[in-house]
Order: sequence, then structure tokens, then C-alpha cells
Amino acid sequence: MVSLVMTTSAFLKAKFNPRMIFMIAIIAFLIGDIVAILSHSFALLLVGRIIQGIGTGVITPLVFNIILENVPREAEILTLELEALKEQEAVKEFWSRFAREENEKNAQIQDLKAQLKQKEAQIHEMENTKAWKLYRKLKPEGKGASSKKQE
Repeated sequence: MVSLVMTTSAFLKAKFNPRMIFMIAIIAFLIGDIVAILSHSFALLLVGRIIQGIGTGVITPLVFNIILENVPREAEILTLELEALKEQEAVKEFWSRFAREENEKNAQIQDLKAQLKQKEAQIHEMENTKAWKLYRKLKPEGKGASSKKQE
């Protein structure tokens, strides 16, 4: 979606004020963000992500166009490199946050597995005690067992 919308950026820039395009793109991204956050189904999540893609697709080339038009020729390369680095850092931050969340989930799963093993060991120890064996021996086995005793 982003790449489809990027191709329309030059057309939009020729027809409208870049400041207005920038604001509309930010608002579109935020609306898509809210739709994705509040989604209760996959289809609604997909709609939110598409709206986000439209906002991103408009804003990305617009930022580079604004830089190329407003920054002096000597500083263009440095400015473009800085903008590209910002975008790379945003992507790195996203993936590192994603990895941290996955690691936290895996740690929680490992903790739960360890707790389960401890409970299983406690149950096993309890089953091997004399009191438990006596309880199992004296416990009636349902209605069939009590009716047999009465006969």
C-alpha cells in the first residue's frame, strides 16, 4: 500500500500545499492507528493498517521532496542521510521492541513451566506419603462401591 501511494506524492504536491498534505497524512496515519488499536477482528485490523500505509506512503516521499527543495545544495546529502538514518532507527526500534516483547513472553512461559514442574513434583511427593496411600485405600470408589458394602 505504501509503495502504491508513494507514486501519487508528486501529483499531490503539485496540486496542494505541502503543509496541508503533511497534516492530512499524519491525521490519516493516526486514524489508521486508532482503528488498528480498537479493532476486534482481523478485517478491521487490516483496514487500520491500510489507512496507516496510505499516511506513510504520502509522508515519506513528501519529506524527501521538502528536504531537496528547502535545504542548500551543499547540505542536501547530509540531510538526506540523516533522514534515512532516522527511518532506519525507527525500524530498528520497532524490531528491538518486538524482540524484547517476545523474550518477555518466552521468559513468562518458562517460569510457568517451572512452576508446573514444581507442582507436579509436590503432587508426586504427596502421592508417595503413607497418609495419601491410606486415604486412597479408605476412600469409597463412588456409588458402586458403597452399594457392594451394603450387600
